[in-house]
Amino acid sequence: MDFINEIANLKTSEIGILLTETKALIETNTALISFNKEHPNLGYGIIKDISEVQNINCYVNYRIKKSGTKIGDFTIGNDSYSDEYFISSYSYSQIFGYLPSDDWTAVLQLSEASSLSESGIYETSVVEIGTTRLIDSKGFEKDYPRYREVTQEDLDKYYQVNELVSQQNELNHLINMSINRITERLS
Repeated sequence: MDFINEIANLKTSEIGILLTETKALIETNTALISFNKEHPNLGYGIIKDISEVQNINCYVNYRIKKSGTKIGDFTIGNDSYSDEYFISSYSYSQIFGYLPSDDWTAVLQLSEASSLSESGIYETSVVEIGTTRLIDSKGFEKDYPRYREVTQEDLDKYYQVNELVSQQNELNHLINMSINRITERLS
C-alpha cells in the first residue's frame, strides 16, 4: 500500500484515507493475532484481583491430616498430612506467651515453597479461595474459610498477565478506532 504516497493527491483523497486506515487496521489486527498466538492461555493464577490479597497475622495450630478412604463406618489408611494448616487468631499472656483463640479460625494452604516446622505465630499474604469442611475430634463437621498463601511469584504473574491484558486491550482499541474511521468515511 506504499503506492498511496507515490500517486499525486491520492494520499489526501477519500480513497487514499480509506486505504491508509485499512492498512492501519490490517497491521493492528496482525499484531493482535500474533499477540494471541504468543499468549494463548492468559490466566491470572490464584490472584484474580489484587485487592483480594490480604496480609494476615495468625496462629498456626496444627497441620491437617489427609483423610483415608471411607468405607461405611471405617476409614482405611492414609495417615499422611496435607499442605493445609488450621489457623486462628491469638492472644498474648505474660505467663504462657502467644495462645490460639477462637475469635477467628480458618484453613491455610501454604505455597509449595513454604513449610512450617511447628505451631506458632505466622504472618503471610493470602487470598481466600473458598471454604473447606473439617471434622473435629468429636466427629462434628464445620465449614471454615480457606486461604491460599500468595508468593512473590504469584504477584509477579498477576502483574505480568495484567500488563499483557492491557496490551491486548490497546490493540483491540486501535482496531475499533480504525474501523470507526473507515465507517465514517464510507457513510
